Amino acid sequence: MNLFRKSALALAIAAAAGSASATVISFDNLAGLQGSSFTSYTESGFTVDSLLGKWLVAKNYGAPVPDIFSGKGWGTASASIEVTGGMFTFGSVDLSANLGNANYTFEGSLGGVSQFTQSGVRSCGGCNGLFATIGSSFSSVVIDSLKISITGLGSSYNVDNINVTAQVVPEPATYGLMLAGLLAVGTIARRRRTS
Repeated sequence: MNLFRKSALALAIAAAAGSASATVISFDNLAGLQGSSFTSYTESGFTVDSLLGKWLVAKNYGAPVPDIFSGKGWGTASASIEVTGGMFTFGSVDLSANLGNANYTFEGSLGGVSQFTQSGVRSCGGCNGLFATIGSSFSSVVIDSLKISITGLGSSYNVDNINVTAQVVPEPATYGLMLAGLLAVGTIARRRRTS
């Protein structure tokens, strides 16, 4: 492959890939007192909304705090939250189960179409207040909505440190410049062949 084709290929790959920016939604600036109602939180361009069940602010229980929690002890065995904020990938979340296991499901969607579902169990045998990092099996799949659903078999469960990576999509003008560059490279290569 000659130099011009290699350059054109590298340019096309770089423009199509865009760039990525990793973020941890840590709830560090979560407002409210211990046990106050949680409905929505925004950090680094991502929003976490309560979808189902009763979510509460945790400020003095769990490690680390602050975080959010729900559970049977507060009248909600099952609850879910949704993370939105443009296009992103999902890496992991810290989950705590208290006085019993917690079943979890991660559902990623793009444009309202399901891209993946991952389910599992956060086991708890004396792990009260301790978080485990649950990794995504689909960490390279681009989504625009992540739903985290949990059913606690014990008293409660906590969620913290949602790891996401924003996917920056190039502007249409970038594609125009890329096309112009590819055409120029192609024209030069063609002229060299005919000479």
